[in-house]
Amino acid sequence: MSTNVLTNTFLTELLEKGHLISTGVKGVYGKGKEMNLLLKNIEDFISGYGRTEDTEIMMFPPIMNQEDIQKAEYLKSFPHLLGNVQSFQGNENDHKQMITTLDKGKDWSKHFSNSGVVMTPAACYPVYSQLAKTKVPLGGRTIEVASFCYRHEPSDEPTRMQSFRMLEFIKVGSSDEVKVWRKEWLEKAQALLDLLQVNYEVVIANDPFFGSGGRLLKINQNHLELKYEITIPINDEEAPTAVISSNYHQDHFAKKHQILTETEDMAHTSCIGFGIERLGLALLKHHGLDTKEWPANLKTLLNL
Repeated sequence: MSTNVLTNTFLTELLEKGHLISTGVKGVYGKGKEMNLLLKNIEDFISGYGRTEDTEIMMFPPIMNQEDIQKAEYLKSFPHLLGNVQSFQGNENDHKQMITTLDKGKDWSKHFSNSGVVMTPAACYPVYSQLAKTKVPLGGRTIEVASFCYRHEPSDEPTRMQSFRMLEFIKVGSSDEVKVWRKEWLEKAQALLDLLQVNYEVVIANDPFFGSGGRLLKINQNHLELKYEITIPINDEEAPTAVISSNYHQDHFAKKHQILTETEDMAHTSCIGFGIERLGLALLKHHGLDTKEWPANLKTLLNL
């Protein structure tokens, strides 16, 4: 059976059960009552599991400063994923022209112009500019951040949504501090999945860099093991889905935003991100579409 058939069957089941609500746009779904509760409780569980006394909390809206995304060089690597926000900024005459265009059934979006904000592609991106405001102390800083994110990847795979929720923990500090933290979190993330009673695999991965130049970036990322993913079979046993991603940025974001340590060295950063919808779908796939029938200890863990 092909991947598409498997995927479409699972998507159909999710829609029929009311976990997902179709909007008529690929990868854009509403969530039903049971699914909404599950996702909320998964996020609360991860937050409680990962948060420590020194964890700083930052929360941002699903849009961010266009200048920050330019600084991070996101457009150089992932222009195909970014969503740019445009809005109508004309006068009354411009509005009349737009209505005429609309009434003719033509493209009205040409009357909209750049707003200065973009859709947040990952929860961590708005954080880095904030880290530059003060020098990083000895021992580093740990930040928790969550946001709805957007990536332009329309698909019938329920695990590949255009709009999704992401929870991340970020470490900023010296190279050694960040590497130790990253190793510890890879182990913690696996222990978390053990509690959720799902099968998973840790793999070296790479980001979907754009264009021919992206091939070299992928090779370098794999060679240096800068990205790990923890994958779970959801749509197809042969193509498991990444539900957790661990990235070591070295000093990339620090150089772009001038994030310095107390010793005036360029800081290093790492993040670990949890795809909330993907984790929810993984649990539904592994334990069944009716959460009331899940193992009692799992329901207790997730407050279901």
